[in-house]
Amino acid sequence: MKSVIIAGLAVATVVGSLEAAPEKEGSERDVKPSITVGSASENVVAHAGRLWTVVTDAGGVTEVRSVAPKPAGDFHIPSKLGTTEITRIGERAFCGCDKLEFVWISAGITEIGKEAFSACSNLKCVRLPDSIRKIGAGAFFCTGLTSVMIPMGVESIGHGAFSGCKDLARICVEESCSRYRMENGYLIGSDRSLLAFERKDKPEVVEPPEGVVSICNYAFYGIPSLKTVRLQADLARIECDAFKGCTDIAKVEVKGESVEVAAGEIADVSMNAFDANVMKLLPKNNVTTNGYLRLAHGEYKAK
Repeated sequence: MKSVIIAGLAVATVVGSLEAAPEKEGSERDVKPSITVGSASENVVAHAGRLWTVVTDAGGVTEVRSVAPKPAGDFHIPSKLGTTEITRIGERAFCGCDKLEFVWISAGITEIGKEAFSACSNLKCVRLPDSIRKIGAGAFFCTGLTSVMIPMGVESIGHGAFSGCKDLARICVEESCSRYRMENGYLIGSDRSLLAFERKDKPEVVEPPEGVVSICNYAFYGIPSLKTVRLQADLARIECDAFKGCTDIAKVEVKGESVEVAAGEIADVSMNAFDANVMKLLPKNNVTTNGYLRLAHGEYKAK
């Protein structure tokens, strides 16, 4: 028996052995009847020697939920399994597939779900099709990506989508992409938020470019080499966990009139922009009602 979650409900279903007979690419067969609960239906399809669990919602959108056995090496995610069109890679669908090295996503898939490839530590390269419109929060969190190309049609990138990728030395955005751009190695949205940056060498100083108004959650996650953070005059806010895991920061410089820094412990929630040892460098005498520190122009460092 296997417990599956469909539209928030647990359903016990018999799916048979996961040891499907190897099949040629392009050969599919249903190995379990469709199950419908509420507004969603689930199928398991045998394709290329693996079992693919796919779920179709009430709007007719079908996503890949999981694949067994776990994929390894080079792996192709098709946009069609038999007669079923796949348009979305589901939340955490390939999370923890630590033997994946290269992923090729077919044209026709439009969305990559939250944490879909997180913790795929050996994933070095992913080929995103022009059809991609949305990349979910934490989609490639803590993977081994060394470079990534953001296609022209991408409309939304979730917070932390490329965070924790310690070898991510190059981020490219197609020139015709209207929602995102690269500037001095930083990935910036059209709303002037900073989402990620290129990790070249072992940076000791980060200085987001002028014009950036917010630093998103996990934007600078896990940079042990970082010592100094320089904040430009336009910056208004630093969100929760923006510098989480940057344990050796010794100085924060505010060049503008002021900046709001997430300080969740003051608001009785454990969500801070910086790690606790760095938060100790910052004065706590100007706290907003929503749990942010308002830092005035100046330099904050260990005494």
